[in-house]
Amino acid sequence: MSQEYYSLVKNRLKVHKRTRDCDLRLYNNVLMYDFDYDFRYPVADLMWKIEEKRLPTMDTITRLRRKAQREHPELRGKKWDIRHGSKQDKAKGDLGLGQNKKEKSNYQTIKSRIQ
Repeated sequence: MSQEYYSLVKNRLKVHKRTRDCDLRLYNNVLMYDFDYDFRYPVADLMWKIEEKRLPTMDTITRLRRKAQREHPELRGKKWDIRHGSKQDKAKGDLGLGQNKKEKSNYQTIKSRIQ
């Protein structure tokens, strides 16, 4: 079942570029186009179908989107680099990478004092 959903999510990311940066938009597209879900029904109907496993949960779609974007970089949205770039820069800073020698030596001194 998950492999089927993975294919659906990957296809939505290919066809609808706006879904690459918005999980809610992606979930909406998957339900509308792949499950023919009519959003004019009450929310209780949606919840019941999810509970009965007739529709995927939003968490499932989100996890599959992350997997698809990790395995296929061309499916990443514009915000992906912004989100991941800042985290990587922070991690590099925490490790003392990409700094000049003086800053790096200060980092090593502080690190040795902590340990």
